[in-house]
Amino acid sequence: LLLIEILLKENNTTTAKVILDKLTTKELKDAQYYNLLGKYYMQTNNLALAEKYYLQSIAIDKTQANAYNDLGYIATQNTNYTLAKDNFNKALTLNPKK
Repeated sequence: LLLIEILLKENNTTTAKVILDKLTTKELKDAQYYNLLGKYYMQTNNLALAEKYYLQSIAIDKTQANAYNDLGYIATQNTNYTLAKDNFNKALTLNPKK
C-alpha cells in the first residue's frame, strides 16, 4: 500500500490504479486501501467515487483523519459547507497536527 501512496504523491495515477486493481482480499478489508482508492479518484477528478471510497474507509476505521479531510474538500466542492465543516473538524480532532 505504501508504493501506491508514493505513486499517487508522484501523480502516477495510471500505475497506482493497476496495482490497486491487483490487490488481494486481505487488502480489500483494510481501511487504508479504501483511503488510497479515494485519493486515486480525487486525483482523477471523480469526486463521487472518491467520496464512496472515503466513506468505506471510515466505515472500517473511524480514525482515518485524511479521509475526513478529503471528504471535507468534496463537500466544499458540492457547496455543502455544513458537512465540509463537520468533516474538517473531525479530521482536526483526530489529527490536530495537520
